[in-house]
Amino acid sequence: MIPHDITQDEIYRPDLIAQRVWGTDELRWVITRVCGQEDESEALPVGKALFLPELAWIREQINIYSTSLPELDGTIQSN
Repeated sequence: MIPHDITQDEIYRPDLIAQRVWGTDELRWVITRVCGQEDESEALPVGKALFLPELAWIREQINIYSTSLPELDGTIQSN
């Protein structure tokens, strides 16, 4: 787990936290979910200690999820 305390400049910036922690803002949704929020426009709690998963674990979980669902394999199926 990667510890991170939310700072004042990150209140409305889950993308900034993701960039600082993992080197990409594409995972801003992970920050939002770890904070228990649904909407990225909600303020994040300043000073809250986050314990974030390693990037390799996130990739592994996405791969497991995407390979378990036939609709995500890139093929089009007709009924």
